[in-house]
Amino acid sequence: MKTEIVKRYKSKDIAAIIRKEIADRRLNAHTAVPSVRSLSERFGISTVTADKAINQLVEEDLIYRISGSGSYVKNDPRRIYKIGIGCTVSMAARHFNTNLPEISPMWEPCLEVFHKHGYEPQIIPYRTLRDPELSLRNIQELDGLLLSTAFVDSYTARELQHFKGKIVVFEGNFLQEQIPCSQVMPDLQMGVKQIFDLVNPHDYPGIIIIRAYHPNAQAITNALLAGLQKHDYPADRIQVKEIKVASGDNGQMSAYIASRAMAEKCRGKLVFSASDFKSFGFVNALREKKLEPGRDVDLISFDNLEGAFNILPFDTPYLTSVNMPVERIAREATELLINLLETRDDRTHIIKIPTHLEVRNTVKIQNSNPGEKNV
Repeated sequence: MKTEIVKRYKSKDIAAIIRKEIADRRLNAHTAVPSVRSLSERFGISTVTADKAINQLVEEDLIYRISGSGSYVKNDPRRIYKIGIGCTVSMAARHFNTNLPEISPMWEPCLEVFHKHGYEPQIIPYRTLRDPELSLRNIQELDGLLLSTAFVDSYTARELQHFKGKIVVFEGNFLQEQIPCSQVMPDLQMGVKQIFDLVNPHDYPGIIIIRAYHPNAQAITNALLAGLQKHDYPADRIQVKEIKVASGDNGQMSAYIASRAMAEKCRGKLVFSASDFKSFGFVNALREKKLEPGRDVDLISFDNLEGAFNILPFDTPYLTSVNMPVERIAREATELLINLLETRDDRTHIIKIPTHLEVRNTVKIQNSNPGEKNV
């Protein structure tokens, strides 16, 4: 003879069942939860056990009681959206208990924000976004994408145009117009204004802009050229020097090699560099020719890698550089995507984060007042 095994429910079991019914939206906000007597009959438990289960959910703030009426679901459960991130993969994501592959440290602030809100994003490699079959298979069920601007080009744009979720793009100095998306970016105009509050371009016989062939560098160049035009600086005294960056080089060695031939021609001029890495190489080329920034050449750079990331090729912060608030941009881009999904905001947002000039040793104005100054 078979003996029937009867499950004996505890209060925590009943609470878990009701919790799941709320999560599955079988019980919606402000609808009645089964009564203590009904739960007692349904699960074959005492009214005391059923009451303990209800009390547990009240303590968890999932339901509320109205005296003489019953218990009700407090709010619809928060939905956790499926999010993918298209980011640069290079170094270990430190300090996180995560199954994500290794990613650039630039994206660690994004992971912090995602984890704070209870999200575990899925990394979407670049090759997935540009391959129609892989893209369809991997992103069609996602609700949102947080993308590096480097992931948006003519190949990936074809697939991203069909994505029905929310997209937020960052890590770009220029307005991304290839796909419908929101964007968080640095406000270059603020940093450029501070540059020309500090230096008068007409004090220099010539101005040189060192840049790589890249949209971010082009955006910086355009901002500088617009600033010079506002100050009526003659266009024929401006030279844009484009440096071809070798594969695997961050720009420092390529800038050093290119600058050795032009170092003497920079004497007495104002030089802008669209990247601190290129500035590091430029400074080394100048010093090889016995020239010193801030004495023989004035140099203003962009990124503030020395101050923001403690990258110190000259032992202490040395470059006068426009600070690009990378970490703040990363955090705000992540918060923006989460907010767009959770509030169902259908607007496109373009958010510009202020940049500012860190004044150090590489402009003459510092010779009479040494030390770091924040404009």
